[in-house]
This record gives sequence, C-alpha cells and structure tokens, in this order.
Amino acid sequence: MIESMIMHLLQVVPMLLAVTQAGRLGTAGQPFGAYSAVEGWLTGFAVAALIISLILLFYLSVNHKRSLDNFKHQITGLKVHIEELQRRIADLEQQTPVKVSEQVSPEESEKLVAIQKS
Repeated sequence: MIESMIMHLLQVVPMLLAVTQAGRLGTAGQPFGAYSAVEGWLTGFAVAALIISLILLFYLSVNHKRSLDNFKHQITGLKVHIEELQRRIADLEQQTPVKVSEQVSPEESEKLVAIQKS
C-alpha cells in the first residue's frame, strides 16, 4: 500500500512540474498504477467493517441508555419503598407499647427490663 502511494506521488509530481500544456497532458494520460483485485477486496472489506462497527456502536449505546433508564427506574421504586417502610416504622414507634407484665412471666419480665436498660 505504501509502495502504491509512493508510485502515485512519483507520477503526480512530474505532471505538476511540467512546463508546457502538452507536457501536462502527456503526464496526465499515464496510468496511476495498476489497480488490483486484492485492493478492491480490501477496500470493500474495510468499508463493510466500518459500517458494521458503526451499527454495533449505535446498538450498544442504545442498549446502554435503556439499561441505565431501567436501573434509575428501579432505584426510584426502591427509594419510594424505603420511605414507606420508614414511615411505617415511625408509626409503630409512636403507638403505645403493650404491657410486658401481661404477656410474660415475672422472671422473663426482669430479663427484658435488663435488656432494655443495656
């Protein structure tokens, strides 16, 4: 490929440096090198790879945005659920406590009082 570019450059420079119009037309008529089938296949492959890469990039960016939106929605739902649970906990803390002596034996009540003090 580099050799081909050098050959093109070597053929273009004399055309630009030609003094007369006839000299310019003579150098312009020369072929710029043999175009091989391999170059055509490589060019087609490069263009196809570029197009496929762009399609995959677009697909991945759309999926990334969609998954981010889904995660944000889930986080918002969890925040609402946590706030609801915190509100319920606060409501339960404000309710009057049940008398422990009515539910447990005196020995167990002493244990519970000791636990509450610590």
